[in-house]
Amino acid sequence: MTEIYYFSIPPIAWIIVAILAAVIIAVFIMILAPMLTCRLVIKPPCVSLKALVASSTTFCVEDVKGVKIVDKLDDGLKPVMRVWGMSLPGFRWGWFKLENGAKAFLAVAGAPEKYIVVELKNGEYVIMAPKKVDEVFKKLVSMGMNIEWK
Repeated sequence: MTEIYYFSIPPIAWIIVAILAAVIIAVFIMILAPMLTCRLVIKPPCVSLKALVASSTTFCVEDVKGVKIVDKLDDGLKPVMRVWGMSLPGFRWGWFKLENGAKAFLAVAGAPEKYIVVELKNGEYVIMAPKKVDEVFKKLVSMGMNIEWK
């Protein structure tokens, strides 16, 4: 006759497993929450980019030097270093340093064909690629944002 005996697992082992599980779940939430809750909120005269447990920014018409649509991020607008935010393959959200040395808030998901670039009077940029780029751009211009700048 076969007899089976089990080992008892000490309580400290269960505590360690519970702590590790909690840490893994917390990290997963910290990564997933911003990706699922990132949004562009237009409430004239201001625009906000918000996400749960992540960086956010708000700018108003009077803060804007100019706004334009670009096909790719060049001319110094390419992000070179994350300052505060998330950067995963296909997802960038938060503050980044650009090639031109300026600071920019990026809100980019996927591989967009167009970007909206907003230059602020304080020298910072907001670079975003919402699903309906042309529609958002028209809304920003209709709010009174200048579309010409050098």
